[in-house]
Amino acid sequence: MLTDADAQDRVRRLVQTAFVDRWWLLLLDSGGRQLPALPQIEMPPRFGEAEAEQLAGFVEHLADQLDAPRSVLV
Repeated sequence: MLTDADAQDRVRRLVQTAFVDRWWLLLLDSGGRQLPALPQIEMPPRFGEAEAEQLAGFVEHLADQLDAPRSVLV
């Protein structure tokens, strides 16, 4: 996945009609290929700056652990 359009197409194919209050995290390798993990993150009822910082830290930690230099959060 090298463009926003690539990511949007991939998400449409993966999620289709899953209407749930959660985010999906696509982890990508250096070539833009999706890793075989699709973490789902429950959305908090309130999302402010503190929650955004916490989420960013979680995504960074997970990406480091899985050697995923790129990610897409939808």
